[in-house]
Amino acid sequence: MYVVRLGKMRLLMIIALFVAGTFVYTASTRLVDQKRVGNDYDDLVNEISVLQENKTELETARDFAMTDLFVEQQARLLLGMAREGETSFVIINKQQ
Repeated sequence: MYVVRLGKMRLLMIIALFVAGTFVYTASTRLVDQKRVGNDYDDLVNEISVLQENKTELETARDFAMTDLFVEQQARLLLGMAREGETSFVIINKQQ
């Protein structure tokens, strides 16, 4: 009879350890997942701030490209255009 009780007690201990191990494993995996999500969140917040800065720079460049000054610069540089009364010239050989 003592042997039967000892066997039941061992079985109960094994089941209790299994349940406790399951709880510990689940809690540790959730902790790791929360840490990973927190790191991902921080990375995304940083990326958003960088993208907002890039957006601001691009909007500034776009706004400048819409001005008459930019159009005139591009016409002079790319198309070789000049205003009426100006003399345009091209440097053929630049010597130092």
